[in-house]
Amino acid sequence: MVIVLIGPPGCGKGTQSRLLTQALNVPAYSTGEILRAEVGAGSELGKEIRGILHSGGLVSDDLVNRAVAQRLPLPECANGVVLDGYPRTLAQAEFLDHLLSNLKMPGVAALHFEIDEPTIFSRLSARRYCPVCGRTYNVVSQPPAHADFCDDDGMVLMSRKDDHPDVIRERMTAYESVTMPVLRRYRGRVHRIDASRPAEQVLAEIESRLALSVTA
Repeated sequence: MVIVLIGPPGCGKGTQSRLLTQALNVPAYSTGEILRAEVGAGSELGKEIRGILHSGGLVSDDLVNRAVAQRLPLPECANGVVLDGYPRTLAQAEFLDHLLSNLKMPGVAALHFEIDEPTIFSRLSARRYCPVCGRTYNVVSQPPAHADFCDDDGMVLMSRKDDHPDVIRERMTAYESVTMPVLRRYRGRVHRIDASRPAEQVLAEIESRLALSVTA
Protein backbone atom coordinates (compact mmCIF):
# COMPACT_ATOMS: atom_id res chain seq x y z
CA MET A 1 0.00 0.00 0.00
CA VAL A 2 1.27 3.45 -0.95
CA ILE A 3 -0.23 6.01 1.42
CA VAL A 4 -0.07 9.69 0.55
CA LEU A 5 -0.67 12.27 3.28
CA ILE A 6 -2.12 15.54 1.99
CA GLY A 7 -2.97 18.51 4.16
CA PRO A 8 -2.13 22.11 5.06
CA PRO A 9 0.72 23.08 7.39
CA GLY A 10 -0.07 22.20 10.99
CA CYS A 11 -2.56 19.44 10.16
CA GLY A 12 -0.49 16.70 11.78
CA LYS A 13 0.93 14.87 8.75
CA GLY A 14 4.33 14.45 10.39
CA THR A 15 2.83 12.98 13.55
CA GLN A 16 0.63 10.56 11.64
CA SER A 17 3.46 9.46 9.35
CA ARG A 18 5.47 8.40 12.41
CA LEU A 19 2.48 6.58 13.91
CA LEU A 20 1.64 4.85 10.64
CA THR A 21 5.15 3.59 10.07
CA GLN A 22 4.92 1.88 13.47
CA ALA A 23 1.38 0.57 12.97
CA LEU A 24 1.93 -0.76 9.45
CA ASN A 25 5.65 -1.59 9.65
CA VAL A 26 6.46 0.34 6.48
CA PRO A 27 8.83 3.29 6.00
CA ALA A 28 7.59 6.88 5.98
CA TYR A 29 9.30 9.59 3.95
CA SER A 30 8.80 13.32 3.75
CA THR A 31 10.04 15.26 0.75
CA GLY A 32 12.54 17.07 2.95
CA GLU A 33 13.95 13.82 4.32
CA ILE A 34 14.40 12.37 0.84
CA LEU A 35 16.17 15.50 -0.41
CA ARG A 36 18.42 15.71 2.65
CA ALA A 37 19.37 12.06 2.21
CA GLU A 38 20.47 12.71 -1.38
CA VAL A 39 22.50 15.72 -0.27
CA GLY A 40 24.05 13.73 2.57
CA ALA A 41 24.96 10.86 0.26
CA GLY A 42 26.88 13.22 -2.00
CA SER A 43 25.25 11.82 -5.13
CA GLU A 44 25.21 13.80 -8.37
CA LEU A 45 21.53 14.46 -7.76
CA GLY A 46 22.33 15.49 -4.20
CA LYS A 47 24.91 17.99 -5.45
CA GLU A 48 22.31 19.58 -7.72
CA ILE A 49 19.85 19.79 -4.85
CA ARG A 50 22.45 21.20 -2.44
CA GLY A 51 23.36 23.96 -4.85
CA ILE A 52 19.74 25.03 -5.18
CA LEU A 53 19.11 24.91 -1.43
CA HIS A 54 22.26 26.90 -0.66
CA SER A 55 21.21 29.59 -3.11
CA GLY A 56 17.79 29.81 -1.47
CA GLY A 57 15.98 28.49 -4.54
CA LEU A 58 13.09 26.04 -4.79
CA VAL A 59 13.84 22.45 -5.76
CA SER A 60 12.02 21.72 -9.02
CA ASP A 61 9.42 19.01 -9.52
CA ASP A 62 11.90 17.19 -11.75
CA LEU A 63 14.58 16.96 -9.04
CA VAL A 64 12.07 15.96 -6.37
CA ASN A 65 10.65 13.28 -8.66
CA ARG A 66 14.12 11.94 -9.44
CA ALA A 67 14.91 11.69 -5.73
CA VAL A 68 11.65 9.82 -5.05
CA ALA A 69 12.31 7.52 -8.01
CA GLN A 70 15.58 6.44 -6.39
CA ARG A 71 13.92 5.74 -3.03
CA LEU A 72 10.78 3.74 -3.87
CA PRO A 73 12.52 0.79 -5.59
CA LEU A 74 14.49 0.02 -2.40
CA PRO A 75 13.69 -3.32 -0.68
CA GLU A 76 12.43 -1.49 2.44
CA CYS A 77 9.47 -0.23 0.35
CA ALA A 78 8.46 -3.70 -0.89
CA ASN A 79 5.47 -3.88 1.47
CA GLY A 80 4.41 -0.26 1.07
CA VAL A 81 5.38 3.25 2.03
CA VAL A 82 3.94 6.41 3.61
CA LEU A 83 4.65 9.65 1.73
CA ASP A 84 4.32 12.81 3.82
CA GLY A 85 3.72 15.88 1.65
CA TYR A 86 4.50 14.18 -1.66
CA PRO A 87 3.11 14.57 -4.24
CA ARG A 88 2.62 18.28 -3.64
CA THR A 89 1.88 19.34 -7.21
CA LEU A 90 -0.07 17.87 -10.11
CA ALA A 91 3.17 17.19 -12.00
CA GLN A 92 4.48 15.20 -9.03
CA ALA A 93 1.20 13.25 -8.76
CA GLU A 94 1.33 12.33 -12.44
CA PHE A 95 4.95 11.23 -12.10
CA LEU A 96 4.18 9.14 -9.01
CA ASP A 97 1.34 7.29 -10.74
CA HIS A 98 3.63 6.38 -13.65
CA LEU A 99 6.44 5.37 -11.29
CA LEU A 100 4.21 3.08 -9.23
CA SER A 101 2.87 1.48 -12.40
CA ASN A 102 6.39 0.82 -13.69
CA LEU A 103 7.44 -0.64 -10.34
CA LYS A 104 4.26 -2.76 -10.22
CA MET A 105 3.42 -1.24 -6.84
CA PRO A 106 -0.17 -0.59 -5.65
CA GLY A 107 -1.83 2.68 -6.57
CA VAL A 108 -2.11 5.59 -4.18
CA ALA A 109 -4.44 5.68 -1.18
CA ALA A 110 -4.65 9.39 -0.36
CA LEU A 111 -5.51 10.78 3.06
CA HIS A 112 -6.72 14.38 3.02
CA PHE A 113 -6.27 15.97 6.45
CA GLU A 114 -9.02 18.56 6.92
CA ILE A 115 -8.68 21.20 9.63
CA ASP A 116 -9.95 24.75 10.20
CA GLU A 117 -7.67 27.79 10.01
CA PRO A 118 -7.89 28.87 13.71
CA THR A 119 -6.75 25.39 14.79
CA ILE A 120 -3.84 25.55 12.35
CA PHE A 121 -2.68 28.90 13.76
CA SER A 122 -3.02 27.60 17.32
CA ARG A 123 -1.02 24.46 16.58
CA LEU A 124 1.77 26.13 14.65
CA SER A 125 2.29 28.85 17.25
CA ALA A 126 2.88 26.10 19.81
CA ARG A 127 5.11 23.97 17.57
CA ARG A 128 8.77 23.35 18.40
CA TYR A 129 11.36 21.18 16.68
CA CYS A 130 14.73 19.63 17.38
CA PRO A 131 17.45 21.12 15.12
CA VAL A 132 19.42 17.85 15.24
CA CYS A 133 16.97 14.98 14.71
CA GLY A 134 14.05 16.99 13.32
CA ARG A 135 11.48 15.61 15.76
CA THR A 136 8.50 17.95 16.18
CA TYR A 137 6.61 18.75 19.39
CA ASN A 138 3.61 20.84 20.41
CA VAL A 139 4.12 22.51 23.78
CA VAL A 140 0.37 22.24 24.49
CA SER A 141 -0.78 18.88 23.12
CA GLN A 142 2.47 16.92 22.64
CA PRO A 143 5.12 18.47 24.89
CA PRO A 144 8.56 16.93 25.48
CA ALA A 145 9.19 15.13 28.76
CA HIS A 146 11.44 18.00 29.84
CA ALA A 147 10.35 21.49 28.78
CA ASP A 148 12.32 22.96 25.87
CA PHE A 149 14.50 19.86 25.34
CA CYS A 150 14.22 17.02 22.81
CA ASP A 151 13.35 13.64 24.29
CA ASP A 152 15.66 11.82 21.87
CA ASP A 153 18.92 13.77 22.06
CA GLY A 154 18.47 16.48 24.70
CA MET A 155 18.96 19.37 22.29
CA VAL A 156 17.23 22.70 22.92
CA LEU A 157 14.02 22.93 20.90
CA MET A 158 13.43 25.79 18.47
CA SER A 159 10.55 27.54 16.71
CA ARG A 160 10.36 27.55 12.93
CA LYS A 161 10.55 30.85 11.07
CA ASP A 162 7.70 29.64 8.86
CA ASP A 163 5.42 29.33 11.90
CA HIS A 164 5.10 33.12 12.10
CA PRO A 165 1.45 34.15 11.43
CA ASP A 166 2.26 36.11 8.24
CA VAL A 167 4.25 33.20 6.86
CA ILE A 168 1.50 30.76 7.81
CA ARG A 169 -1.00 32.75 5.73
CA GLU A 170 1.36 32.68 2.74
CA ARG A 171 1.87 28.94 3.13
CA MET A 172 -1.88 28.35 3.33
CA THR A 173 -2.43 30.30 0.11
CA ALA A 174 0.33 28.38 -1.66
CA TYR A 175 -1.03 25.07 -0.37
CA GLU A 176 -4.51 25.75 -1.69
CA SER A 177 -3.28 26.75 -5.15
CA VAL A 178 -1.04 23.74 -5.79
CA THR A 179 -2.84 20.98 -3.89
CA MET A 180 -6.40 21.24 -5.21
CA PRO A 181 -5.39 19.79 -8.62
CA VAL A 182 -3.74 16.86 -6.81
CA LEU A 183 -6.93 16.12 -4.90
CA ARG A 184 -8.94 16.28 -8.12
CA ARG A 185 -6.58 13.76 -9.75
CA TYR A 186 -7.02 11.39 -6.80
CA ARG A 187 -10.81 11.75 -6.76
CA GLY A 188 -12.23 8.38 -5.75
CA ARG A 189 -9.01 7.47 -3.92
CA VAL A 190 -9.16 10.19 -1.25
CA HIS A 191 -10.16 9.51 2.37
CA ARG A 192 -11.23 12.71 4.14
CA ILE A 193 -9.81 12.79 7.67
CA ASP A 194 -10.89 15.16 10.45
CA ALA A 195 -7.43 16.24 11.60
CA SER A 196 -8.62 18.59 14.35
CA ARG A 197 -8.90 15.74 16.88
CA PRO A 198 -6.18 14.23 19.12
CA ALA A 199 -3.54 12.21 17.25
CA GLU A 200 -4.74 8.87 18.65
CA GLN A 201 -8.27 9.44 17.34
CA VAL A 202 -6.98 10.50 13.95
CA LEU A 203 -4.82 7.36 13.74
CA ALA A 204 -7.78 5.14 14.68
CA GLU A 205 -9.85 6.60 11.84
CA ILE A 206 -7.00 6.21 9.37
CA GLU A 207 -6.52 2.56 10.32
CA SER A 208 -10.25 1.96 9.91
CA ARG A 209 -10.35 3.67 6.52
CA LEU A 210 -7.31 1.82 5.23
CA ALA A 211 -8.68 -1.51 6.38
CA LEU A 212 -11.88 -0.79 4.42
CA SER A 213 -9.92 0.18 1.33
CA VAL A 214 -7.82 -2.99 1.49
CA THR A 215 -10.80 -5.34 1.69
CA ALA A 216 -13.02 -3.43 -0.75
